[in-house]
Amino acid sequence: MKLQRDPSDTAGRVSQWLGARQTSVSQAAQKWGVNPNDVPRFLQELWQTLTDELHLIVPAVLTGFRDRPLPGTTNARQIDADQLRLRASTGIWRCQACRRAHSRPTPRLTCLAWRCNGTLELETEGPDNYDLIMLDGRFDMIRPREHSAQIPAVDREELERAFKGDGDRINTLVCTPTLELGVDIGALDSVLMRNVPPLPSNYWQRAGRAGRRHRMALILTYARAHSHDRPYFNDPLKLLSGEIAPPSFNLRNDVMVRKHVHAIVLTGLHKLSRPNSELTNAEQIELVEVLRRCFPGSAREFVKLVKWRPL
Repeated sequence: MKLQRDPSDTAGRVSQWLGARQTSVSQAAQKWGVNPNDVPRFLQELWQTLTDELHLIVPAVLTGFRDRPLPGTTNARQIDADQLRLRASTGIWRCQACRRAHSRPTPRLTCLAWRCNGTLELETEGPDNYDLIMLDGRFDMIRPREHSAQIPAVDREELERAFKGDGDRINTLVCTPTLELGVDIGALDSVLMRNVPPLPSNYWQRAGRAGRRHRMALILTYARAHSHDRPYFNDPLKLLSGEIAPPSFNLRNDVMVRKHVHAIVLTGLHKLSRPNSELTNAEQIELVEVLRRCFPGSAREFVKLVKWRPL
C-alpha cells in the first residue's frame, strides 16, 4: 500500500489511501466522524504515525518469478506481520443492512463495506455455529480419492488397502456402484448418497457398507427434484421397507451358468481344503495339486485362488 500511488504503480498490486476518487480508507474515515474536508490531512497524519512512529507499516519489496522485484511496486509498504497480535473474541458484529460480519466493533458501529450505511449489532455465539464447532477439533480434513470402473483394478485394490489401514492418507472414497457389492472396506462411519438409488436393494447395499465394525453409522441421502426421488423423500418408508427381489439370471445364458457352476464347485473344494475339513492331510495335499493342474497359471494367481473366500 501507499499513501498515494505514483503514475508508474500498478493499481492491481498497490492500493492507496488517498486518490482523485474516494477510497475505502477515506470512506471509513468519514464514517468514523472525520469531516470530509479534513480527511486528507487526517489520513496523512495517521500514515505518518503508523509508518514513522509506530513502525506498523514498513517498506516491502514485492517479488515474483525467481524472486525478481515486481514492476509497478517501487517503494510500496506492508503491515509488519511481526507486529500483529491475536486476541480471542466472542460473537460477531453483523451489519443490519448488508449482513457483513465484523470480528470487532468499529468506531460509531459503522459498517466498513463499500458504500454501506448500515450499523453493527452483536450476535452471540449459537450452538449451531459450525465454524466454532470445527475449531474445537472435532472434525478431520477430508482426503478423498475416486473409486470407479475408470480406475485400474490394481489401483483400486491399493486404494481399498489404504482406506482400511490405520493411516489417514485416504479417509473418503467417492464411488460409483463399484463398492455396492462384495467389497469389505473396513470400519466405515458414514455413507452419503447424492441421489436416491433406483431400487431398495441398491439402497440397502450402499447403506450397508457402513457400521459393520462399530454397529453404528450415519447414512445421508440427497433427494433431487426428480420424479423418482420426490416420492421417497415424502415417504422414506417406501424405500426402507421396500420389497427386495432375489437375484436371478437367464438360465439359457450358457456363459453365466458355467460361471455359477464353477463357483459352486470351487466353493466346495475350498471348504474341503481347509484344516478342519473331513479330508486327511494327504487328501488335502492331493486336492491342492488337482486344483493346481486344473487352473494352471502364475504362482500369484494360484495363491489368490487358494486364498479365495466364498461370500
